[in-house]
Amino acid sequence: MEWTGLFCRGLEELSMRSCCGLADDAFWSLQYLCSLRRLDLFRTEITAAPLAAFIRNASGLQHLGLGLCVRLRRLWHVCEALGECCPDLRSLGLWKQAELTWAELRHVQRCRRLEELDLGWCRSVVQEAELPFLRNIAPCFPSLKKLFMTSLRLIQDGDLRLLAVHTPLLQQLDILGASLVRPEAVESLLSQCSELRLLDVSFCSQVSEAQVALWRRAYPRCTIQRSYKPA
Repeated sequence: MEWTGLFCRGLEELSMRSCCGLADDAFWSLQYLCSLRRLDLFRTEITAAPLAAFIRNASGLQHLGLGLCVRLRRLWHVCEALGECCPDLRSLGLWKQAELTWAELRHVQRCRRLEELDLGWCRSVVQEAELPFLRNIAPCFPSLKKLFMTSLRLIQDGDLRLLAVHTPLLQQLDILGASLVRPEAVESLLSQCSELRLLDVSFCSQVSEAQVALWRRAYPRCTIQRSYKPA
């Protein structure tokens, strides 16, 4: 990584996906890659300090993947740097960042061009937020096309209605495990988000297979996925 930082400063895309053997010191070299537009750090052992240092030098960053980074804790400075320094951010993957808090995530609200956000399994971020969870998120991202809220069980009807109003370009939504969501709210989303192409309502206990069958006929443009196994 040190050589990459020193001699590849014009690099625009870098995938370090599943590079699990790198020491923390190696990630400090990222701060020299100021031209990066896309960085995938999925399942690496990066920590918050070198990541925040990189972000503050990469104002053109558009895509950042941080899923399953088990040593990435105390994300305040990371999210703050994204909000202050990356106005052109288009996608952010935070899958299974279990310690992510709402106080940290709210800094990303300033990235108004965001098109894709993965909050799958980030349960603590919903538990801390004022419900409905998306009341302070959906209005900030009018260009949002893909939203993953896998296993966020406190997602409710109000969240889907907020998406229906504020994210007209939405193409893909994952609310697997949202047991509080009722069919009426899903119907509202399907009817108002005309660009929606993929909807996952698996393990949404209030949504029946019969209801999904009706939606599939009424909204053939959208692939609706449902798996459900009663307890």
